[in-house]
Amino acid sequence: AGGAVRVTLQGTPGGSATFDIGSYVTNIAMQESQPGTYSGIYTIPRGVNFSAVPVIGRLQLAGRAPSSATAEQTVSAASTAPGISAVAPQPGGIVDGSRPGIYAAFSAGAVPVNPASALLWVNGRDVTSECVRTAQFIQYLPSYSYPNGPVRVTVKIADRAGNVTTKSWTFSIKTR
Repeated sequence: AGGAVRVTLQGTPGGSATFDIGSYVTNIAMQESQPGTYSGIYTIPRGVNFSAVPVIGRLQLAGRAPSSATAEQTVSAASTAPGISAVAPQPGGIVDGSRPGIYAAFSAGAVPVNPASALLWVNGRDVTSECVRTAQFIQYLPSYSYPNGPVRVTVKIADRAGNVTTKSWTFSIKTR
């Protein structure tokens, strides 16, 4: 949120120009800053989530039908942070093994989670290098045993637009 998409259109001087970002944002006015150079800005509000949509510029000249052009590049924007939709072991749960698998599943909008951004701490220790990380989940299978008692887990993720989410929870180990 607060980032901007800047669009420049080159065309015949003296016209009226607008641009669209896919079907999400339409008819954004452009100003003629120099003869034949039109520019406009769209500021990303909170709650926007779209990926790889075209940018279409339109130029209207007096007495002529409007003309349009599609930019070579598409635009992706997200101002809603991704979610952590499921975790294991369950918050507040009790497990009877000393090497419990720890897992978090992600939910993202149109802009996916960046797997390299997924980080995991167990009892304050960064175990990310021992995890399997994808755009959909992070998984940790401990190589050593944890003692009986509470285990605190923190997961941090970001989508490819840089929106960050962190979730922490605690479960307990109680072996027989």
